[in-house]
Amino acid sequence: MTLGSESNSGSESPARRVVLEAIATNDRACHDNLGSLSFSHGFLPRDEPRRSLPASHAAWDQVAAAIPAMFREYTTRREIDRLPVMSAAETDLPDEDVLRASSIFSILAHAYWYADPTPPAGIPPCIQRPWEELTRRLARPAPHLSFIDLNTHNWQFIDRQAADPFASENLRLAVPMVGNEDERRFQMVPVEMVYRFSPLLAAVCDAQDAVLADDPRALADRLVFIGDALRYHTFGLLQKVNPNPYATRHYVNPVVWGKTAALFASPFQKDYVPGPSGTAIPSFTTLDLFFGRKSFKTTVGRETHETRQWFPRFWREWLDAVEGLSIPEYVARRGDKELAGVYEETKDAYAGESGLIARHRLKAYGYLDLSFKAGRVKTLGGFAGQFSERVWDRMATVLEDTRRERYEGPPKLCHAVPVKRVEALRHGDGPAVHRVVLDVSGTGIRYAAGDRCGVLPESAPDVVERTLSALRATGDEPVQLDALWRDHVIQRHGYEKAHVLPLRTMLRFGRLAPLDHPVVLSLYALSSSERLRHILDARAEDQWDLADALSLLAESGYDARRLWKAVPGDRDHICHVVPPERWRLYSISSVMDDPRAHGASEIHLTVGELAYDVEDTAVSRARRHRVRFSRACRGGGRDESRTRLDSRGAPTALLTARRSDAPGRDDRGRHGRRADARPRARARAHTRRRADVALPRCADG
Repeated sequence: MTLGSESNSGSESPARRVVLEAIATNDRACHDNLGSLSFSHGFLPRDEPRRSLPASHAAWDQVAAAIPAMFREYTTRREIDRLPVMSAAETDLPDEDVLRASSIFSILAHAYWYADPTPPAGIPPCIQRPWEELTRRLARPAPHLSFIDLNTHNWQFIDRQAADPFASENLRLAVPMVGNEDERRFQMVPVEMVYRFSPLLAAVCDAQDAVLADDPRALADRLVFIGDALRYHTFGLLQKVNPNPYATRHYVNPVVWGKTAALFASPFQKDYVPGPSGTAIPSFTTLDLFFGRKSFKTTVGRETHETRQWFPRFWREWLDAVEGLSIPEYVARRGDKELAGVYEETKDAYAGESGLIARHRLKAYGYLDLSFKAGRVKTLGGFAGQFSERVWDRMATVLEDTRRERYEGPPKLCHAVPVKRVEALRHGDGPAVHRVVLDVSGTGIRYAAGDRCGVLPESAPDVVERTLSALRATGDEPVQLDALWRDHVIQRHGYEKAHVLPLRTMLRFGRLAPLDHPVVLSLYALSSSERLRHILDARAEDQWDLADALSLLAESGYDARRLWKAVPGDRDHICHVVPPERWRLYSISSVMDDPRAHGASEIHLTVGELAYDVEDTAVSRARRHRVRFSRACRGGGRDESRTRLDSRGAPTALLTARRSDAPGRDDRGRHGRRADARPRARARAHTRRRADVALPRCADG
């Protein structure tokens, strides 16, 4: 798959100047000791890494080739102790061989340390001395196993003539630690991902060129390209490492991996050194800086920031250049709505809830969960713990916190769009079916087959008025919002910063029918109503709305006015009995006219009504429920859908993208809600991505 190409080298963007200087310098030196950097291979060397050292250092090649056998035969320390002490100084080892030698000694040091359950007294001089000399020559702060040593300069082609030579299936480790297939697959997929990232270097340079030329259309083009490339990484390349044993082509056994190769690569030094984890991959750091990340306060964030100082010269200069010209500041300053939408969607492809970072977290959780339960005690980044500490849950929370840290506030994925038209597709005695067409032109929204649209509804006016009557309120009473509600109104157009809402507006945004089990539990705790208890016992709360439930409270002597007179923190406060509305998901039934365009012009939703009868029983009241997307579908009724669209209306639409569930339990509160109480929709693994649209009620037609 071709994702990009080298761009015009005459541009003055800071990032491009660094790449061109790196190419010229490495060509003159005939080595990449200052850091591999090019448009054609990204952060990989443009030539296959050397397979052997000079004859004078053949002993190092021999012991490197024997590492897997020594591991299997428990002879690692004995054989390495026999290795002669040899020099890695400039006079003895050419510059062209330094990176291979660094890989060998970094891996030898880790193999020596982890070969037996009991740590050694120290690393023997035959390893430590040349390792320190190589560290000095590479200008590294201290000896350590870097991502360069383990991955970017530690690969070989299996078939140099292959049609796609950099596919992970055609790569193997130059210096393996264990020598099994799980190690090869796990370590070569990052190499392929770094190679496939190379077109994005040119795209970043083009984006800077567009900013310098004040060309928002060119910038939008590059953002679309970057977003598509990131989705390819997320849903294509990342899937090449799979803990599912039924994924035979890409299966990597988490237990085998965690107990062998993963253990060997973990840092063992007392003083801090970075491990070869995701924080040491320069493509991730590039994207962080490209999207304007400012905060690195989480554990993984601090490690990412500190690891940057351990990178080779050209990698550091590249990151400085990317950081020095801010793309998000230009987007904000330009005030172009479509450009802002494209930018936010591209950032979402990287750091959103179904973006590359989030999917990596899910993948990491699967491996950490199984490997730590099987006895693994440390991650590649140095996070350690025993089985009882549930490191996999802790890491899931840490990685999620790090993902959110990439946003300074809530993701800006909200758009106000009008309903263009509502078309009847089926009439008659059966359920009505309509096509609802949303005008999303100028928003930068892009979608593909299989995407879904989440509609955030509002309560119908008649339902709100009935509830106000049951509350004995006018609707103008101010209501102080709790944390859950403050997070929710961020998604409501015009109310993003509200901490207080009029009662009528709060009810309009709330879920008034059907009632949820926790809501009825709260009402029962306030009133001790026997009718509510019978409803709870029968699990019939979904047959009631809030107005009817409040009438039952009145029968038991409870004054419903206490709900809107209470303050946050009181158990009577209305925020406890009126939860915010939830997203409704609809499959998008249209396709973009031009998939390469900056944004779609329309989104089509095909929706039908749901109608059913409820019998009159001790725990329900006779009525006909009719749930519709739009009042334009059919005549009115008090139990109609809370989401109603009209072809003449102009509802607010909130568009966000690609959300996913978190696997951990530490970031969840009671009743399965997240502890941070942020409302979010759920996506399933079989969908590639989706766009969410939040639409409140508009004027009746």
